[in-house]
Amino acid sequence: EIKEIKAEVEQNIIDRYIDKPEELAQDVLPEEGHATDILDVNVIQEIVEVLERSSEVSPEVIKEAQKLETEVINNFVETVSTEANQALTPVPEVIEQLVELKNDVPPSIDVKIDLAIKAEVELIQNHLETQVNDPLTFETYITQIEQSPVVENVISQVGGSEFTAVIEQKTAEIQATASEEQTTLIETVKQIEQE
Repeated sequence: EIKEIKAEVEQNIIDRYIDKPEELAQDVLPEEGHATDILDVNVIQEIVEVLERSSEVSPEVIKEAQKLETEVINNFVETVSTEANQALTPVPEVIEQLVELKNDVPPSIDVKIDLAIKAEVELIQNHLETQVNDPLTFETYITQIEQSPVVENVISQVGGSEFTAVIEQKTAEIQATASEEQTTLIETVKQIEQE
């Protein structure tokens, strides 16, 4: 069923842009005031892949899509260089996407992608430190990091001991909170039973 939905979406993309490169440009280039983010990069990459695989799409449209992909990536790199928090989200998967993007771009852009990776690691670290207090959410982050060798390696190299210290501190905080809540719950149950 998922394959059918994906095939339908891909056919809709082909039908929409089969001979309309100007519509593609209108749809994928960000509007004035919109910072190009990692999602914009993912969307254009997917569109280009779909169009390239189709025998129905003209070479001119594919060439235009590839040009737009380069433009979106360049816009993203510029956005990350100036406004990383607007271009990135504190999700471990973004690190994988940035590493993949680094493999796809010319070496001249590698330094900027490296800066984006560093900014993403810092964003995740800050998010875990200041925003995540729920044990399940915290555990989900840790699992996402540990289950991806790419993410785990990047966080280890970029975040180093500081990131590890934040994880250890947050783990201790969450365990202490859970212990306090468990104690409160036990006391409440005892009081109810006595009544």
